[in-house]
Amino acid sequence: MVRQANARLAAHQQIQGYTVWPEPDFPRTHTLKVRKRAVLDRVLALRANGPTDPSAAIEPPTSAAPAGTAGADPLARLHRLMAEAAGVPIEQITAGAALGTDLGLDSLGRVELLAAIEGELGLYLDEATVGPATTVGELQAQILGQARGARPELPTWPVAGPAAALRPLLQAPALAAARLIAPAQVEGTEHLAALKPPVLFVANHTSHLDTPTVLRALPARFRRRTAVAAAADYFFTGHALGPALALVFNAFPFSRTTAIRPTLEHCAWLLDRGWSILLYPEGTRSTTGELAPFKSGVGLLAVELGASVVPIHTDGLVRVLPKGATVPRPGRARVRIGPPLKFAADTPYDAAAARIEAAVRALDGRTADQLKRGGS
Repeated sequence: MVRQANARLAAHQQIQGYTVWPEPDFPRTHTLKVRKRAVLDRVLALRANGPTDPSAAIEPPTSAAPAGTAGADPLARLHRLMAEAAGVPIEQITAGAALGTDLGLDSLGRVELLAAIEGELGLYLDEATVGPATTVGELQAQILGQARGARPELPTWPVAGPAAALRPLLQAPALAAARLIAPAQVEGTEHLAALKPPVLFVANHTSHLDTPTVLRALPARFRRRTAVAAAADYFFTGHALGPALALVFNAFPFSRTTAIRPTLEHCAWLLDRGWSILLYPEGTRSTTGELAPFKSGVGLLAVELGASVVPIHTDGLVRVLPKGATVPRPGRARVRIGPPLKFAADTPYDAAAARIEAAVRALDGRTADQLKRGGS
């Protein structure tokens, strides 16, 4: 299997070693998701007791493939993937069944299904082509018609040597300007004292000044190694603004509607290389300062990546530079940093997102009347 895979992979993608899993299946959650952290812990334990030799001889594949493997009928494999993703018997996977209303797959469930399709069938489908009303038959037609999309590649140059080395020099005047426009009182930095990067910083979103204000509030050891998730359809649409933000603030395009899987995978790639990430899970700026519901993707990242989550709340910036304004009105701001959160590998994604949202909301010290007025 390894030899067969390596024959199709580029030189930098080659599988260098493997560990034989000693059980019939991986540990799974109640929704049949593989518990990746549990798998990792078990693999590390297996290697500690005697690592598998990556140069060991690999038997050539047989011509007959069991059901559910690469040689099986693509539609049968697709039906199995759908049943596993939806947590329903395979008999419910009928041509007329809609992914949302009939199979109960929400937006994140559809992302997981398409990821499974890509991993097993080798076919990339963009989330924009598959919605809640898409039927099993329509998805089958895309698979059989090979209506594949082009998998987008997110830029990695912002974390490379030259850009990373130049960034502090370019960032200093931007942070100084933000300090003059909106001097901020910072509370809670003691929660970061014993914390080891990388982490997920999760903040509310009210203004384009949020990022420089939050970065300025972070200790230098975090600020210099933090990437910022920025709306792909707003900042990275072909003009120079996206690359400029990538250079100065280490921003990367975070998709809100399409190419969600590559975006989430890029977050994992950053964390694997020691970069913390600043996220705004509301998806857009609040016009009143009141917190909007968090997207469940933040729960997926927190659970699957196993990183500590640091809640952050900013206050006052909605008056300094609100959504729609281009000229700031100087005023004072406040940044509150909360205790880090950690999630078990079997935590449901929506439950993790709800806990993170509650932690950010708890840092908002304003009263109900002040929230209605958008004041501090």
